[in-house]
Amino acid sequence: MNVYYLAVGITFLIDIILYSVFSVFNKVQPELLGLPFFYWYQILMLVVTTVLMIGASTIKNGEVKGSGNR
Repeated sequence: MNVYYLAVGITFLIDIILYSVFSVFNKVQPELLGLPFFYWYQILMLVVTTVLMIGASTIKNGEVKGSGNR
């Protein structure tokens, strides 16, 4: 199996699980910098998703660069 597709699949699975637990982050308290928990959880998830997708992209770029050495 292609490592890139596995990494992207795991990334999507993590995101789906973390966004699916709506009852966990559907709260007003605690607040961080004046933002309710719901909003900063969403902002945190954007950062986590970005980091995971950059990681998957890095794996893909490594495969492309490494494929010419055969």
